[in-house]
Amino acid sequence: MFDEDGDGYISAGELQGVLGKLVMRAGKEIEKAKVMISSVDRNHDGRVDFVEFKDMMRNVAFGGSTSSWCCVFPGFLELRRLL
Repeated sequence: MFDEDGDGYISAGELQGVLGKLVMRAGKEIEKAKVMISSVDRNHDGRVDFVEFKDMMRNVAFGGSTSSWCCVFPGFLELRRLL
């Protein structure tokens, strides 16, 4: 869903595309997508890898600092059980 080019990472552009498909305001501004990426990008490579994404999903469940991602996942509590 997020990794549109299949390279194993989520870029700001890919996140912006998903947000746009979900008709979210952040989907219109690449800067908002970049802020969301940087909030979970621990190795500072400008993209989110699987481990960073998994950790972010766990963190959102417990009200961590990545809560801006929570709005992207309406069924998040169900997803959390799978991680």
